[in-house]
Amino acid sequence: MSDPRTVQWTSKIKSFSRRGLSDNALCCFRHMQRAGVEPNELTLPTILTACTTSMDENFGMGLHCLAQKKGYSKQMFVSSGLIGAYSKCGNVYDARKLFDEMLKRDVVLWNSMISGFSQRGLGEEACSLFAHLKRDCRDWNVLVNDFTLATVVNACAKMGFLRSGQSLHCFTIKAGFDFNIFVGGSLVDMYCKCGRLTSARCLFDGMEYRDIVVWNTMLGGYAQNDEGEEALDLFCQMKRDGIPPDGSTFSLVVQASTMMSDSALGRCFHAKTLQLGFSSDLYVGTALVDMYSKCMAMDDAEKAFYGMSKISLVSYNAFIYGYGLHGAHEGALRAYKELMLKEMKPDSCTLFGFFSSCAASCAFLEGAQVHCHSILLGLDLNVSVGNSIVNFYSSCGDLDSAFRIFLLDS
Repeated sequence: MSDPRTVQWTSKIKSFSRRGLSDNALCCFRHMQRAGVEPNELTLPTILTACTTSMDENFGMGLHCLAQKKGYSKQMFVSSGLIGAYSKCGNVYDARKLFDEMLKRDVVLWNSMISGFSQRGLGEEACSLFAHLKRDCRDWNVLVNDFTLATVVNACAKMGFLRSGQSLHCFTIKAGFDFNIFVGGSLVDMYCKCGRLTSARCLFDGMEYRDIVVWNTMLGGYAQNDEGEEALDLFCQMKRDGIPPDGSTFSLVVQASTMMSDSALGRCFHAKTLQLGFSSDLYVGTALVDMYSKCMAMDDAEKAFYGMSKISLVSYNAFIYGYGLHGAHEGALRAYKELMLKEMKPDSCTLFGFFSSCAASCAFLEGAQVHCHSILLGLDLNVSVGNSIVNFYSSCGDLDSAFRIFLLDS
């Protein structure tokens, strides 16, 4: 019979975990240990859920050792929690080792392991594990659910595995999941990312129910494949069908208007975002900065940039690149300094945009200073950065430096 104190502590931990207060749950577990109360087979899965949310891998490893010591490591719920914790913390190979040691695996375990590989960009391993499930489990059709299929399809999408994705599409039809919104949305995304927009649209049009995520997926497919006009036509259909757009929708249609070099249309979308309260959204704001920059309206780009409630590195990259298009190195340098003050780390896109602006305005001193910084960051040997540095020095008339860097890049 369980110690009443263990039940009480477990209940407290569970309460914190359910409310998303993972740090409180971990702290409560530590207090439980200090009080000399032993955890049981129900305590460990509960605290492992909190550990997964907080992504505290060291704590998870400690719980793994404790589970082995107490003899709980082979129990289904404990093992599932350990695999989930390792996967979420990025340690998918330790998760797989634990998974392989399990004598019995339920759908939660299979899904946890497959999604762990998929989320880490290991699409091949995710697909391989799904094939293993089909090959070695007699009751595999019972173990497979919509989450399993959507996860494997997403893995194919990330890796560009069109043939595997098509095979999965056939399987979803046979298994009766083809009308499931999660699986259908994942298949639309897979076809879009593999460049098969006609197949994606056919699947999209055949879906009985489409939520805003599926609409945005199809819009994103057109945007990613430079089909701006198709994206705008789909947005019009979306309005006719009475689907209210969200911030992601507007970021995509602004991208579409940018592709078509239609600043008037872009301004209309900007006005609509102001009306609906989406203009300060991170993705909408970044798309607006990019659109105004490419339409040679840098003043409007600045207003859109500083009107955002949150600014990411991608936003700064679009902003600095816009200054590069205008040859305005002062603005690019100002944005670069702001980025550094916010303790953001520049990437290759940041530096490419900055050196482009310095090259256009022959700003030798500013460019040379940031060149030194790029060396400290270890980004000077990046191909796009290296090319932009060579172009910068050439534009400023320092051919010796340009040639020396060209030799280093070769």
